[in-house]
Amino acid sequence: MKQKIITLLLVFMPLMASADESGTCGENLTWTYEEATHTLTITGEGPMRDYYNSSSSPWYNFKAQIKIISLDSRITSIGSNAFSGCSGLTSITIGNGVTYIG
Repeated sequence: MKQKIITLLLVFMPLMASADESGTCGENLTWTYEEATHTLTITGEGPMRDYYNSSSSPWYNFKAQIKIISLDSRITSIGSNAFSGCSGLTSITIGNGVTYIG
């Protein structure tokens, strides 16, 4: 029985570890986190939501893993505390549409 459980864990663990996530972060904005490249990509048009603190952003579970952030050029603002706590961040691309950073 133990061997079957271990075998199942070994088969499914890589799938769980490399799961990509996505959601919304503004009325017309979506985000995607790609585990393989440690990249957070935000696409769409308009303002990003503000976040009360670093744990309220939708990508909170990935904050320590995010290395690259890419923002669509149609995004007009970056929400307060949006990237607070992204301790591994090495690169961020901010489109020229951004006129406000919270």
